[in-house]
Amino acid sequence: TTTTTTTTVVVGLSVRSLLDLFLLARQYPPGSEIIVTPAINVPGMMRVLQHHQLVMVGVDLPPSDNDKSKAENCDDGLSSLPIRVNCAAVRQKITPRTVAIL
Repeated sequence: TTTTTTTTVVVGLSVRSLLDLFLLARQYPPGSEIIVTPAINVPGMMRVLQHHQLVMVGVDLPPSDNDKSKAENCDDGLSSLPIRVNCAAVRQKITPRTVAIL
């Protein structure tokens, strides 16, 4: 027997155009919330979200220092990322209207 693995790849001109394509495909209802960390987003990404009538919910990154304790509240392996994420802060922002986290 032969096992075939299929991978779908979408090629785009920019992160913004791919985000736009993704949001067109998902068709989230107007007013849906997307949690974003502004410090790691590409310029213009917020405008794409606004175009789709989505609500941006910001979560700041923890201070950049050598103290890893601010990221240790992640129980999902995120504390080892080069860009630290405050998982507790992200979890606090999740509501029934949250449809994605960037």
